[in-house]
Amino acid sequence: MAKKIELEYDILSILDESLENLKNIVNLYKKADAEGKQFIIGSIFPEKFVFDGEIDRTARMNLAFQLICHINDKL
Repeated sequence: MAKKIELEYDILSILDESLENLKNIVNLYKKADAEGKQFIIGSIFPEKFVFDGEIDRTARMNLAFQLICHINDKL
């Protein structure tokens, strides 16, 4: 019989912090160093991000971010 591992997380505070970060993503990006900017872009675009100097050629956007953009467009 497998043992159940119990982990305690404060889900509400994690969710609140995540939503605050999403609301402030532009400021977080502006203040981030190169590694931080790569992390933010990698979170939004999980597949390889390609920019040829004029346009981007990204295959797909993170579904959660895509839904947030869709909701904002409707507002």
